[in-house]
Amino acid sequence: MTQPGGTAADCVYAATADQGQQLLVHEFLDQTNMNNIIQQLESSREHIDGLGVDAFWNGTIDTMFVRTATRGFTITSTSLGAKTPADRDAPKSAMVNLAMTALSNF
Repeated sequence: MTQPGGTAADCVYAATADQGQQLLVHEFLDQTNMNNIIQQLESSREHIDGLGVDAFWNGTIDTMFVRTATRGFTITSTSLGAKTPADRDAPKSAMVNLAMTALSNF
Protein backbone atom coordinates (compact mmCIF):
# COMPACT_ATOMS: atom_id res chain seq x y z
CA MET A 1 0.00 0.00 0.00
CA THR A 2 0.99 3.59 -0.52
CA GLN A 3 -0.01 6.72 1.38
CA PRO A 4 -1.20 9.25 -1.21
CA GLY A 5 -2.47 11.76 1.31
CA GLY A 6 -3.57 12.63 4.78
CA THR A 7 -3.26 14.94 7.75
CA ALA A 8 -2.35 14.49 11.41
CA ALA A 9 -5.67 12.83 12.24
CA ASP A 10 -6.62 11.35 8.85
CA CYS A 11 -4.49 9.19 6.58
CA VAL A 12 -5.44 7.69 3.25
CA TYR A 13 -3.82 4.47 2.09
CA ALA A 14 -4.17 3.04 -1.41
CA ALA A 15 -3.32 -0.33 -2.89
CA THR A 16 -0.16 -0.14 -4.94
CA ALA A 17 -1.64 -2.01 -7.90
CA ASP A 18 -5.04 -0.27 -7.82
CA GLN A 19 -5.20 3.26 -6.42
CA GLY A 20 -9.01 2.91 -6.38
CA GLN A 21 -8.69 0.50 -3.46
CA GLN A 22 -8.35 2.83 -0.49
CA LEU A 23 -8.58 2.91 3.29
CA LEU A 24 -9.14 5.97 5.42
CA VAL A 25 -7.70 5.82 8.94
CA HIS A 26 -8.91 8.44 11.40
CA GLU A 27 -7.35 8.94 14.83
CA PHE A 28 -9.46 10.73 17.41
CA LEU A 29 -7.36 13.53 18.82
CA ASP A 30 -9.56 14.13 21.84
CA GLN A 31 -12.08 12.32 24.02
CA THR A 32 -14.98 14.61 23.06
CA ASN A 33 -14.81 13.76 19.35
CA MET A 34 -14.45 10.09 20.13
CA ASN A 35 -17.47 10.15 22.46
CA ASN A 36 -19.55 11.90 19.79
CA ILE A 37 -18.95 9.11 17.28
CA ILE A 38 -19.69 6.48 19.90
CA GLN A 39 -23.02 8.11 20.73
CA GLN A 40 -23.96 8.51 17.08
CA LEU A 41 -23.10 5.04 15.82
CA GLU A 42 -22.44 2.50 18.54
CA SER A 43 -25.89 1.49 19.74
CA SER A 44 -27.07 0.34 16.33
CA ARG A 45 -23.90 -1.42 15.21
CA GLU A 46 -22.27 -4.78 15.81
CA HIS A 47 -19.92 -4.93 18.78
CA ILE A 48 -16.65 -6.77 18.35
CA ASP A 49 -15.42 -8.49 21.51
CA GLY A 50 -11.72 -8.66 22.36
CA LEU A 51 -10.64 -5.64 20.33
CA GLY A 52 -9.56 -2.73 22.52
CA VAL A 53 -11.81 -1.49 25.32
CA ASP A 54 -14.66 -1.06 22.86
CA ALA A 55 -14.99 -1.87 19.19
CA PHE A 56 -17.82 -2.04 16.71
CA TRP A 57 -18.39 -2.61 13.03
CA ASN A 58 -20.70 -0.54 10.83
CA GLY A 59 -21.27 -2.55 7.66
CA THR A 60 -23.42 0.16 6.10
CA ILE A 61 -20.43 2.47 5.77
CA ASP A 62 -17.71 -0.25 5.98
CA THR A 63 -16.16 1.30 9.09
CA MET A 64 -14.45 -0.31 12.07
CA PHE A 65 -14.22 1.74 15.29
CA VAL A 66 -11.75 0.82 18.03
CA ARG A 67 -11.29 2.53 21.40
CA THR A 68 -8.56 2.03 23.96
CA ALA A 69 -8.81 3.59 27.42
CA THR A 70 -8.23 7.15 26.17
CA ARG A 71 -7.64 6.93 22.42
CA GLY A 72 -9.50 5.63 19.41
CA PHE A 73 -9.47 5.23 15.66
CA THR A 74 -11.68 4.28 12.74
CA ILE A 75 -10.73 2.45 9.59
CA THR A 76 -13.04 2.94 6.63
CA SER A 77 -12.84 1.09 3.34
CA THR A 78 -14.02 2.92 0.26
CA SER A 79 -14.44 -0.27 -1.75
CA LEU A 80 -14.14 -3.43 0.36
CA GLY A 81 -17.86 -4.22 0.39
CA ALA A 82 -18.09 -3.82 -3.37
CA LYS A 83 -15.25 -6.30 -3.87
CA THR A 84 -17.00 -9.07 -1.91
CA PRO A 85 -20.75 -8.66 -2.61
CA ALA A 86 -21.49 -12.39 -2.32
CA ASP A 87 -19.95 -12.70 1.16
CA ARG A 88 -21.45 -10.13 3.53
CA ASP A 89 -19.11 -11.19 6.38
CA ALA A 90 -15.88 -10.83 4.37
CA PRO A 91 -15.53 -7.04 4.80
CA LYS A 92 -16.10 -7.28 8.57
CA SER A 93 -13.60 -10.12 8.92
CA ALA A 94 -10.99 -8.24 6.91
CA MET A 95 -11.50 -5.04 8.91
CA VAL A 96 -11.34 -6.87 12.27
CA ASN A 97 -8.00 -8.37 11.25
CA LEU A 98 -6.73 -5.01 10.04
CA ALA A 99 -7.91 -3.29 13.24
CA MET A 100 -6.10 -5.90 15.37
CA THR A 101 -2.90 -5.17 13.50
CA ALA A 102 -3.40 -1.41 13.78
CA LEU A 103 -4.20 -1.67 17.48
CA SER A 104 -0.95 -3.50 18.16
CA ASN A 105 0.90 -0.48 16.73
CA PHE A 106 -1.37 2.21 18.18
